[in-house]
Amino acid sequence: AGHKDIGAAIRLSNATIDSFDDFGNTALHYAAYHGHLAVVQELLKGDPRRDIKNSYGHTAASYALSNKHKGISDLLNRAPTRREQERRKGKAEDPDDDFDLEKLAEKMKKELEHKEEKHVHGKAEDLHKKDKKDFAPKIETLVNGRSAMSDEERKALEDQVGKMKQAHDEAELKAQKRIVELLERGNAQQKALDDAEREARGARMNTTELQLRIQDLESKHRSTELRAMDEKERADRLHDERQQLQLEAERHQSRAEGA
Repeated sequence: AGHKDIGAAIRLSNATIDSFDDFGNTALHYAAYHGHLAVVQELLKGDPRRDIKNSYGHTAASYALSNKHKGISDLLNRAPTRREQERRKGKAEDPDDDFDLEKLAEKMKKELEHKEEKHVHGKAEDLHKKDKKDFAPKIETLVNGRSAMSDEERKALEDQVGKMKQAHDEAELKAQKRIVELLERGNAQQKALDDAEREARGARMNTTELQLRIQDLESKHRSTELRAMDEKERADRLHDERQQLQLEAERHQSRAEGA
């Protein structure tokens, strides 16, 4: 299962969503720390406590911020809605909050099960002539020939659905912008890495060229030293030969004078 599925399993199971480990970390801590936005959003549906601090003094929001997950940190630091506050206090003064969508859905399902099937009369092509707005879904169920909801309830529900759709569209647009920003940032970082690699490669080439020049100079220096040593040995040899010739000449001169 994916991370989001695990978060949903934690939220929907009987497990306490604010349970923590030996270090005081809750599931929200771990999801925020590792940057799993979908898991955080799933866990927030279970209304977890956001102010729990672990053994190191971190809340889930501060953990997210320390790992540079600013979007998650902003989401966790966002002030709770009035509905959340009232639910925590055990109050529900807003009549819209008392409107239970799950009960309404169950009631509509039961009514539809006992409702007689309707048939469309006329030519099939007539349907294509109707305006597409005629087929827009409407929240309406008849009970004994009357609407199951009052006009106020229907309007409140439609407004709520509209707000939810608008919030979803805004969140999706924000997510798309964030993805574009991350892609652009990733491209910029990749370009910087490529430039740095080219500079490093150039530096390595310059270093290699310098090393080759040094080796060439050292080789020439060694050759010069060898030639100098050869010249010195030759000079010493000539000096010795000269000394021997001079001694030989002196001996011949002594013999001549003695005769």
